[in-house]
Amino acid sequence: MRPVKAKHVGISSLNGRPISPNCMLFPRPRVIPMGWSWATFWCQTTVQRIVSCSPQCHDSARIIDGRPPPPSPSMHVVYIDNFINAGTSQKFVSAAAAEGSSLLKSSGLVVHEIEQAQEGGLVLGWEFGSTSFRPSCNRVLKARLAIRHVLQRGKASGRMLECLVMHLCFIGLCRRESLSVLGAVFAFIQQNYNKQALLWGSVRRELAMWDAFSPLLWPDLQQPWSSTHHSVDASNWGLGHCSAEMPIDKVKHVGRFAEKW
Repeated sequence: MRPVKAKHVGISSLNGRPISPNCMLFPRPRVIPMGWSWATFWCQTTVQRIVSCSPQCHDSARIIDGRPPPPSPSMHVVYIDNFINAGTSQKFVSAAAAEGSSLLKSSGLVVHEIEQAQEGGLVLGWEFGSTSFRPSCNRVLKARLAIRHVLQRGKASGRMLECLVMHLCFIGLCRRESLSVLGAVFAFIQQNYNKQALLWGSVRRELAMWDAFSPLLWPDLQQPWSSTHHSVDASNWGLGHCSAEMPIDKVKHVGRFAEKW
């Protein structure tokens, strides 16, 4: 970190030796600093390895992207510094959560109290029900209020609008089609990133539209899988799109077909 004089941090000795008040010290953090590009990796890996020491939380019971859900009555997922258990057996889920929390505490980490819920709950800003999930009401409300504030001001910088759009993109992860509304918004951000500018009519329309349908952003987890595979691209000139009836193991070829289309 940046150097600082010893007198400004109240240090008069170092390693048992007296030092001058004007001696320049170079502090080093004892925790993972925010903004460090490897911070997320080390935090995720550390928590994951700690909880995997428990027989209740072995790797075969961990939810991993791209892998089918574990058949275990209790499964878990580690998301950076969050440890979440879920399953079909309250007994196994509670035992795994308690064991994982105990391991984290014994490793010197400070953890929150265990939160329990049945038939759904609030996890990482998402409200899970028995057959659906949606972004938390508080998160959506804050985003809608921010949109209305921007519309009321009538102007914004691209940097300011970018902060708002990041929240809208996170909320829209549960229904990706909602992100297609924000075309002019992204163009406005690029052209006015470091300066205040009046909102274009198209930007106002897109933000008002997103505000209107945001309460409808939730997927039904009971919907069956579609046998039709769609592929689109984000090109401003190609506008590729195609649909095809094909087995799931052949869907990788749709992307190439969309490019030629």
